[in-house]
Amino acid sequence: MWFVNDSKRGNLLGIPSAFGKRIGLLLCPASQNAVNIGFVANFPQSKIEKVGNASLEGATVMLLNTDMREVAENMTRNVEHVELETTPDFFEVFVEGCMFDPMTTAIA
Repeated sequence: MWFVNDSKRGNLLGIPSAFGKRIGLLLCPASQNAVNIGFVANFPQSKIEKVGNASLEGATVMLLNTDMREVAENMTRNVEHVELETTPDFFEVFVEGCMFDPMTTAIA
């Protein structure tokens, strides 16, 4: 998912199409269920868009845009491997992070 502030339409929430289809998110009554459990932001239906194959688009940008590729390559130099199972409270933090908290405030 991505969030963007469009100069003409305001805040938009983009959902990769396969993901949105799988959870029945776009333009159907079940989409409110995803909002109610905090799975997605509380956006008006008119501000949620399918964005197509986002991973393919991202890969294309990395191949064609040398500036973006350089940014990504620089990020990889700072990656640090962390063995989560060695962190004493990992399981508790992980389980807490799995809980969806509903977003009660609507995003316009």
